[in-house]
This record gives sequence, C-alpha cells and structure tokens, in this order.
Amino acid sequence: MQRGDTTGSASDDDMSLDGLTLIELMTKGKENEVLWRLRTPGTITDDDLTTLDGDGDSVLSMAALSGSLPVVQALVELTPYQRIPNFAWVTMQRAVAYNHLPVVTYLWAVLADPLELVSPTNGNTLLHHAADHSAMGVLRWLVPRFSSVDVTNNDGETPFLVAVSNADYTCAAVLAAYP
Repeated sequence: MQRGDTTGSASDDDMSLDGLTLIELMTKGKENEVLWRLRTPGTITDDDLTTLDGDGDSVLSMAALSGSLPVVQALVELTPYQRIPNFAWVTMQRAVAYNHLPVVTYLWAVLADPLELVSPTNGNTLLHHAADHSAMGVLRWLVPRFSSVDVTNNDGETPFLVAVSNADYTCAAVLAAYP
C-alpha cells in the first residue's frame, strides 16, 4: 500500500508529516495519515502509543473523542493498545462525553469489564458521564446494560442527580424511567 492510497494523494505535504507522532497527527486532523501509519508495518513507535497531549489524551482517546471509529479499531486491532496510558477509562469516557455511540459499542465489546470503568478522580461511572454531558444516544444505550441506575460516585451522587443538577430533565427522565 502506498501513502496516496489512503490519504487521497501523495504530496510534498506528506513528507512534512513524517516527524509527527500519531497524537500530533490527530490534533491536526490527519486521521488518514494515522490510518496509513497504523496499517504500514514498522511505522509505529512507542512514543506514538504513550505520548499524551496537554489534556491527558492519548492517540486512542483522541480518536474516541473525535468519533473516528476506523482509527479506534486500527489502534485496538493493530497495536499493543494496552500500553497506552489510561486506555480504558479515558478512551471510553471521551467517546461517552461526545456521544459517539459507534465508538462506545465497539469499545464495550473489546474492553474487559466496561461496567466496572469509573473515574479515578471522582468515581463517576459511564452513566454519570453520559448524564453530565447530555449524551442522550449513549445514555439510552448504556442504561439497560447497568443492573441499576442508582450507582453513586465519590460524592454520593447518582446519574439522575447529576442530570437534575445540570437542569437536563430529558436525561433525568430517561434515568427515572429505568426500573
């Protein structure tokens, strides 16, 4: 496969991308270049997987927050993604916050124990996070997967209370309707 096969066309601009890490490429919106590198043997370095941006995002969590299912899939299927710092919580949290249901459902299938994912800082579950960000599509998908929507975070708040405190009564209604 040649670089032009996935990026549209090979150009002099392609050469200026060679020194960038995958996270830098994602920041620049160069998802096709990321995919090309992931699919080209010998082009991924340890720095590509372990570098974090200023917000603590890895290339995997950045792909999740941008909703790039092809990049998320390629990272999981073609790299030792478990070496990526905070790969499970941060990646799933970003996909939930930005309401990217295809990414959430893919990660749900590949991550171990997604029901057990909680924020290391405040104990929020994925339900809390969906309610906090008004991620209705993801919230509706998540609700039946939890045995109870009355889970509490470190402050004793349920996802319902998070939704009400944000004056998001639509999210609160979805949570209240669940038995």
